[in-house]
Amino acid sequence: MLYDESFSTFLLVYFIILAVVLIWGIVSYVLRSLSLFEIGKRRGVRFYGLAWVPVARAWVSGSIADIHDRKLGRNYKWRHFLLWSCVAIFVCFIVLIGIYADFLFKLISIMDYMTEVQLDNMAAKYFTRLVPFVLVASLLSSVATVLLYICMYKFFESCRPKSTMLFLVLSVLVPIAYPFFVFACRNWDDGVKCGAMPQQPGIPEEVQPPEECPPSDEQ
Repeated sequence: MLYDESFSTFLLVYFIILAVVLIWGIVSYVLRSLSLFEIGKRRGVRFYGLAWVPVARAWVSGSIADIHDRKLGRNYKWRHFLLWSCVAIFVCFIVLIGIYADFLFKLISIMDYMTEVQLDNMAAKYFTRLVPFVLVASLLSSVATVLLYICMYKFFESCRPKSTMLFLVLSVLVPIAYPFFVFACRNWDDGVKCGAMPQQPGIPEEVQPPEECPPSDEQ
């Protein structure tokens, strides 16, 4: 009786935690996607609708960073680096799931006909197949995380320059706050310099070359 009550309590707590995580995941996804969609559309990001597509929305994040950099005279193509690193991680993840699912299917199918030694050998075989993909996925995740932090910095800098470091540090230390910071910045463009030309030495500010807005369409 006591065991049944403990198990029921465990299940209740488990499903409550699962529901909270699921709800938070949906809210976080909507906040980030909506913010990237609005900012991407306003700043002329090509294919800004990808903000709603998992993995592919890395293109929008990188494009926002690229547009900000280009208007400051830099061109690093963060959109390509971030997108393809995320795609590579996704592919590794799918492969890992496939290998693990194949292992479970075979284990369930033949475990009654195999000895313990044979089961251990089969498990070792699948483990050696998993290790390279795990290592590659871990390395790519590290690279993608660095790229994401760089794009986060440029995103905040293009929206709220005075709060860039605050938002970035809090987003890294308290990831749960990141979607709210992104959402709060969706209507801000304080750091966007619309093609400002560098000032020419010895020329008064009022006769400096006018600002130009080059097309921000990403190729």
